[in-house]
Amino acid sequence: MASHNEKITLRQLQLLIILGAMGTGLIVLPRRVAQFAGRDGWLIVLGLTALAMVLAALLVAAARVKPGAAFMEYAGYALSRPVAYVIGALLWAKLVLSAGLELRAFLVITQQVLLRETPIFVVSVVMLFVCTYAAAKGIEARARVAEVLVLVMILPLLFLFALALLNINVSNLQPVFTTPPERLLTGTWRLGFIFTGLECLLLASPYIAREKKMGRAAVGAVGLAGLIITAITVITLAKFGSGVVDEPWPVLRMMDMLNLPGSFIERQEALMFSFWIVTVFALVNALIFFGGVLVADMWRGKKVARKGRPPVWAVMFTAAIVFAVTCMPWEGEGIYRRLDWLFYTGGAFFLLVFPILVLLGAGVRKKISAWRNTSVLILLAIPLMTFTGCYDRVEIEDRAFVVAMGLEKAEDSDERYTLTISTTSAENAEEGENEKQIKTASAQTLTEAMHKLDTEANQRFYYGQAKLLVLSESLLSEASLVKKALAALVQNPEIDRQIQIIATPDNIKEAIQTETYNKANAINFSLNLEDLNTKLQRNGCALIPAYPHGAVALKHFEKALNLDPEALRGFLWCFPQKNKNAVITITHDGEPIPFSLEKHTVEITFAHACPTPKITIHVLAEGRMNESFSLPPETVKLLIANKITGEIRATAEKLQAKNLDVYHWQEHLQKKQYKLYRQFGHPWVETFPKLQIVPIVSVNIKA
Repeated sequence: MASHNEKITLRQLQLLIILGAMGTGLIVLPRRVAQFAGRDGWLIVLGLTALAMVLAALLVAAARVKPGAAFMEYAGYALSRPVAYVIGALLWAKLVLSAGLELRAFLVITQQVLLRETPIFVVSVVMLFVCTYAAAKGIEARARVAEVLVLVMILPLLFLFALALLNINVSNLQPVFTTPPERLLTGTWRLGFIFTGLECLLLASPYIAREKKMGRAAVGAVGLAGLIITAITVITLAKFGSGVVDEPWPVLRMMDMLNLPGSFIERQEALMFSFWIVTVFALVNALIFFGGVLVADMWRGKKVARKGRPPVWAVMFTAAIVFAVTCMPWEGEGIYRRLDWLFYTGGAFFLLVFPILVLLGAGVRKKISAWRNTSVLILLAIPLMTFTGCYDRVEIEDRAFVVAMGLEKAEDSDERYTLTISTTSAENAEEGENEKQIKTASAQTLTEAMHKLDTEANQRFYYGQAKLLVLSESLLSEASLVKKALAALVQNPEIDRQIQIIATPDNIKEAIQTETYNKANAINFSLNLEDLNTKLQRNGCALIPAYPHGAVALKHFEKALNLDPEALRGFLWCFPQKNKNAVITITHDGEPIPFSLEKHTVEITFAHACPTPKITIHVLAEGRMNESFSLPPETVKLLIANKITGEIRATAEKLQAKNLDVYHWQEHLQKKQYKLYRQFGHPWVETFPKLQIVPIVSVNIKA
């Protein structure tokens, strides 16, 4: 550590890079790489690591075109001072948005996993206070904290993943190298958001004691962080196999599944969560620190920027804007879509385009200083001309936005599919009109039907905004039609794979016109295109919510069973919170007594039995009695518990009779009790119908 509090060593720089690199992306990365490359997802992580190392070397080279200079100084030297101010403001905005989105993702997961009743903004204030305090204390304080945190967290982390290695199934990674190269490259580009924070290397040069070796140190740190993330991804994929795409946070889930005999720690994922808190702190703290440095550099010049401690006002201003970003109403996958967009725009520019411009500008300045301004203009014009164009443009007035789609079997014997869409045009949207238009076309294939709609209308239909796909039961009754339709939908790049799917036995037009589908089963039980395709491909069966009530079970791409609302509720008892807000009505002496469910938890355990395993479903239902009753509370609890038990058994009997494991208990058995899985998991078609299902229900009535 340098004694003057303005420089840090190369080793401390590496620790800061490693901690910052393993931020929010680590928790969701195994699932996202599996969506692109399945069991070969770890190859994408290796590709990301190699790319990050190249970019780190490029960033350091750009920052050192004028050794020891702050951002505004070397950017102004290479690209002119006015251009440097514009790019500096854009870089500050990129740092603030990245910090806010990363912290928001962390806060959402924290609320869902640990602090369910705590408002997000409260946790945001606490986290930002710690990050801002450390940033205001300067680069030396940040480096010392990193040294302590790495020592505290690295041993527990290695211990947990060593235990996880004992519980994996390496066959989940086989066969390897089956993913097409273009798919791997697409995944590498689409997951570039994990580079968040790497652009801070553009601002770090003035704070490094041995600046000449900064490039080698940065590349080595990024490579080591990438290898750690690759190892975690490999372990996670080996643990869950293709089922990793169904886990929202697979790394946390894997930690939760660890079994530590004699351990006093009940929830092992809490250790992983604590490590993740440290990495998020390191990343957000770095972004706020360098955001404050950049503000001071643009406002008061290089003397302030070169100090190891940025002005408090600059740090506070940056942190305040970050807090505003975290308070935006972004949830779930929407956060990662915005992180992706931020990478495609600002990230790609500052990680690749800007360093190249700086290096070219500095080289031109050294050789032909008299032509400096002309060279800068030419260099700035090159990417503008390269990355822009309008040959394939579609005017907004010529677009119609599809908000819902319906697909059914064509009544005409010469056709196979009838596609119905609900659209709204840009013109109507601008005028505030909510009226939707219904368009219909029949054809041999879904692609042909979409083409017919385009050719028959005076506007081009855009399907990227569609939020609902309705499948008729007439279509679901023919496996060949379902299989071809799903393949066409999944392969269409314009259709969002998160589009919600429902089935209906009635009029397709009515289902896509009404807004009540969100109020039916989709509130607590929903299914999107990605999940439906994955479940049918992997397990051969899936359950689709039906409009207006109930659900449809598919087996081998064909309808096998209809579940009425009560049967569906019996199915949903096996999944926590899926029956939230349900009303269970019991009857005593002819009088109905309603029980309003507020929440329920469930724990499923397998035990050895003959001839098949016994599965025990422990359900705890909590709610209120909103109407008066004369029975003793214990009697009411017993009646409600019997009602829930009957629903679980009745639904299980229906599904077992059709051999429909829409519970996906085979995967549950594989992950939780692998010895039983090896004994009874194959063939599952013989085991599932004979499973001994024992519901144990407890009821808690709140005052």
